[in-house]
Amino acid sequence: MASRNQADLWRELVAEAGEDASVQASQAANADAERDLAAAGFDVARERAEATAQLRALEARDAPVRKDARTPSEEQAWVARVPPTPIRARPASTRWLWLVAATLAVATVGGLLYGLAHRPKPVDLPREVPTLEVPSPTVSAPPPQVPSVAPSEKLPAMGPKPH
Repeated sequence: MASRNQADLWRELVAEAGEDASVQASQAANADAERDLAAAGFDVARERAEATAQLRALEARDAPVRKDARTPSEEQAWVARVPPTPIRARPASTRWLWLVAATLAVATVGGLLYGLAHRPKPVDLPREVPTLEVPSPTVSAPPPQVPSVAPSEKLPAMGPKPH
């Protein structure tokens, strides 16, 4: 067992003595307690009278009343607590503001992702077809002559092949 500090030992002894004193005080009769208090120099009757007066003042709520204070009429009433403000007069709570902000953020991110997923791919983009610019001829050439060749044989008619 580790050696104890003298200050810790003293605190333990004082705590135990206090516990013993509280147990003895709770088990003592009223007559014994009054006799011990009188021996310690307390005026028990005067202390009891002061305590009784304070208890009566608390029970009856005998607060000092001003002479010019108005007594409440039937239209007036004492209010135990302030009534809550109407729901429509309350400012928007921060919970609703965060909810709206989060909804807008999710909608924005969703729209961006949808737009990125459905954007036209490079294959889908129209290509610019290169055009070949041919210089116009300065001298007009005669159109080429195609010889007309008459068929030497009659072309077969459509239908089954002869065997």
